[in-house]
Amino acid sequence: MSASGGANFKERTVQNILLHFFREENTKVNAEALSLITELLKIFVSEAVLRTIREGKVHAYSFNERSSRSNFIRLL
Repeated sequence: MSASGGANFKERTVQNILLHFFREENTKVNAEALSLITELLKIFVSEAVLRTIREGKVHAYSFNERSSRSNFIRLL
């Protein structure tokens, strides 16, 4: 995550990842496509992190609620 709160990828890193998966060695990515793919990855990763945080909060709440209920039943 960058200082601004979002994911941060270097275009060179994204280009190397893309080139790794191309089947033909002479396949190239132009600058505009590389910029768009980099932006897409930033959005995708940022959304995944936010979703993970939300899911974690939901599961932590339901876990705590169940634990409290079972502890209360044991006291009875």
